[in-house]
Amino acid sequence: MNHSYTWSKKGFRVIVKVPKTRAMATAVLGAISPFGAVSVSVRCPKTMDPSKKRKTAGSSRTVDKIMSKRGTATDHYFNFLSSKVDVLDRHEMFKDNYIVMDNAPIHQHEDIRKHIENRGYRCIYLPSYFTELNLIE
Repeated sequence: MNHSYTWSKKGFRVIVKVPKTRAMATAVLGAISPFGAVSVSVRCPKTMDPSKKRKTAGSSRTVDKIMSKRGTATDHYFNFLSSKVDVLDRHEMFKDNYIVMDNAPIHQHEDIRKHIENRGYRCIYLPSYFTELNLIE
């Protein structure tokens, strides 16, 4: 059992080195409907060589090592959403429906809202910290 305190000799400062443990973040993007799950996508962020720059699929913006470590970006969500809206367009029962999202920063970009409305759907954002309404969680 580890203690959260320690003793030292009088007049000496205690320095305790603690190993850093950071888990790899994994993002799960999901889409559900009253008829069942439409799609689930799992994304593990990758670190790239700092000397190289890459483009995110479907975007003109370059991604360097610092950006790729932060997790799922709006570009990744936009690509996921575009592919799911293509699936919704194939089925008549989904026409003129709402797309409900929580208030995650990747959901709030202006391009996301415009893309959804241009495809004939409407956006609803859930209140913050209201997991009872967020069925996917």
